[in-house]
Amino acid sequence: MEMRHKYLLLDMDMTLLNFKKSEKYAFKEIMDSLGLTFTEDDYIRYSHINDEFWKKLEKGLITRKQLLDGRFSEFAEKWGTDSVKLNEMFINNLAGRNDWLPGAEDFLRTLHESGKYPVYIATNGPVFTVMGRINASGLAKYVDDIFISEALGASKPDPAFFERIFDKIGDHDSSNYLMIGDRLSSDIKGANNVGMECILFAHDGNLPEDLGGYKVDHFAGSYKELQDLLEVP
Repeated sequence: MEMRHKYLLLDMDMTLLNFKKSEKYAFKEIMDSLGLTFTEDDYIRYSHINDEFWKKLEKGLITRKQLLDGRFSEFAEKWGTDSVKLNEMFINNLAGRNDWLPGAEDFLRTLHESGKYPVYIATNGPVFTVMGRINASGLAKYVDDIFISEALGASKPDPAFFERIFDKIGDHDSSNYLMIGDRLSSDIKGANNVGMECILFAHDGNLPEDLGGYKVDHFAGSYKELQDLLEVP
């Protein structure tokens, strides 16, 4: 495609960094610390609960505090401990992880070295966790700035998230931006909400057939396809 954008906004989790791998490690470390035997069933249950809480946050149905306090409540009751304590343990375990998706760092390095676009991270999450993972992975050296929902005071897909990024970059013309991410309900819906062009990305090629009514301008099922779309050699 003919690229007319000035700025790229890149999602982080499951677009560049392997959140699922990091999440599983952080959850297992909690169970190990409590002297509990890790099971896949417990992890899958937690991951499902966490995803549902994030979906509610994206819809504006709960606050960030309710998400962080509530996602471990079932396990706190099951294990006889405090959900706030479990969440603090989880965040600390997660913050040191440097799990790149296969091929992601090479892609981001190539994009950075091309000098074709200013590249920004646009991610939901707590500042402590996000910056911990960014520092551990060395991701920051490949991007121009990092925008985190907690610091901005708004989360994708809220238009305020993007408007505050526009404020910081100093350009409010949404047609100058391209959003790249894996999540329909936050990355794609957020781009739709502000009239921004977007690429739905799946690092493993498993792009969804049901787009949930959202407008997707382009699809990429690999970093090679993404690089070709961006016309980066």
